[in-house]
Amino acid sequence: MSTGARVIVVGAGVAGLAAAYRLKMAGLRVTVLERTGEIGGRMSTHVRDGYRIDIGASLLPTSYRHMLALIEEAGLVDEIMPTSSLFGLVRDGNVHRFQAGNLKDLLRIPLSARSKLTLLRAVWDCVRLGDRLDWFDLSRAQDADRESAPEYAMRRLNREIRDYLVEPTCASMTLNTAEDNSAASFLFFIRRVLAARGLFNSPSGVAFLPRGLARHLDDVRLEATALSVERTSAGAMVSWKDVQGEPHSTEAAACIIALPAREAARLYRNWTPEQRAFLESVRYGRCVNVSFALSTPPTEPACFLLVPRVEQPDLGAIVLEHNKAPGRAPEGRGLVTTYWRQTWSEPRADLDDAQIGAQALAAFIEAFPYLITEVQWTHVQRWNPSIAVNSPGHLAALRRFVQSIDSGSPVQLAGDYFSCSTTNSSLCSGERAAARVLASLAKR
Repeated sequence: MSTGARVIVVGAGVAGLAAAYRLKMAGLRVTVLERTGEIGGRMSTHVRDGYRIDIGASLLPTSYRHMLALIEEAGLVDEIMPTSSLFGLVRDGNVHRFQAGNLKDLLRIPLSARSKLTLLRAVWDCVRLGDRLDWFDLSRAQDADRESAPEYAMRRLNREIRDYLVEPTCASMTLNTAEDNSAASFLFFIRRVLAARGLFNSPSGVAFLPRGLARHLDDVRLEATALSVERTSAGAMVSWKDVQGEPHSTEAAACIIALPAREAARLYRNWTPEQRAFLESVRYGRCVNVSFALSTPPTEPACFLLVPRVEQPDLGAIVLEHNKAPGRAPEGRGLVTTYWRQTWSEPRADLDDAQIGAQALAAFIEAFPYLITEVQWTHVQRWNPSIAVNSPGHLAALRRFVQSIDSGSPVQLAGDYFSCSTTNSSLCSGERAAARVLASLAKR
C-alpha cells in the first residue's frame, strides 16, 4: 500500500469519521467532505444557556464495545463516565422502574407472572440467533425477518408482552410503528441494547466522540457538497463544490460514501440497476423530537421512559436528560426531551418550531403533568431522514445487496442501514469500509 495515498470520505457523521480516523491512522491522506456546517450528524450536541441536548443519539449502552474500543484508541477515555441506567415503563399511568441489564430488576417489569415466563421464549430466540444479530450486517438474521415484531409477539409470546414490551421497545428505538419493524429488529434491540449492563456518556454530550475523532484529522471541509463519485482505473473521481460554491474534481485512490442510503444511490455513478433500486428502497422515518428546558427538575428519578402506545398514542419515549448524565442542565434545573412517533411527527413536520413546540408541550402536559415544571425555552429537532426502517422482508433484500457489493472496490459504503439504526452500527460500518479500502489499496 502506498503510504500517503489520498482517500476521500463523504459525510462527517460517526460512520464517516470512524472510517476517516482508521484511514488516517494507517498513514493515508484523508479528506472529509461534509455538506452541513458541523460534524457529528445524529451524534451531535446542541448547547444553549448551559443546557446540553444530545441530538439523535441519546443513550450509549456498554454493549457498544466497538465504540468503547475506538474511544480508548483515540485517547478519549477521560471524557466518558458511567451514567444512570434507571429505566421506566409506563403502565396504567404509573412509572415502573428497573435497572437496564439487571436480571433481578427486569423481573419487576409490570407484566403478569405468566408473561414473564413466556418472555423466556424471546430470550431463547436471541440465544438461537446469536451473533447473527450483527452490528455490521443484520441481514445474517434474515430468518427472523419474515414477520413484523407485533406478529412475532402474537405468535410466539402474547398480547400483554406485545403491548407493554414489544411495541414500546420498537417505538423508542426507531420512532416508527412496531408494525414497521421486523421481529429481527426487536430481538436485536433486546440482545444488543436493552440487555446492556450499564450506560456511559460524556459530561460534554455525545458530540465528544465525533469531535474527538475529527481532532485527529487534518482535512475536514464543512459546507462542502459532494456531487458525484465515479470509479476509475486509479481509484475514484469525486466531484464536489466548496463553501463558496466553487466546483472541484478530485481524483483519489479510494472513496467512502458515508451517507443515508438514498443519497448514496444518487451520488455513485457505478451502481447496477439492482443495487441502486435497493438503496432507493431503504425507508427512513421523518421524525421530530422536542426538548424542554425547565426551571426545576421533576421528581422522576429514571433517565429513560418507555411509553406504550396503549398508554399514549403519540409519544415514543421520554429522556430526562438531567438524570441521564452530568452536564445536561445547570445546577438545580431540568431538561426533558420527548421523542414523538412518526404518526405524530409526519403531519407536523412542516409547521414552524413555535407551533410544534406548543403542540408537543400541550400533549406532554396532558399525558404526564408531573414531568413538567416551568418551561424556560423549547428546542425542536427535525430529522428527515431519521432512522432506517427494517420492515419485514427488508433483510432478505439487504442480504442480496450485501452479497452483490465488491468488497475489493476502491469505493465503499458506510451507514446505519446495514444493521439496526444505532450509532454503534454506524461506527461499525465505517470501520468495515475503512478495512476494505485498506485491503484494496494493499492489493493494488
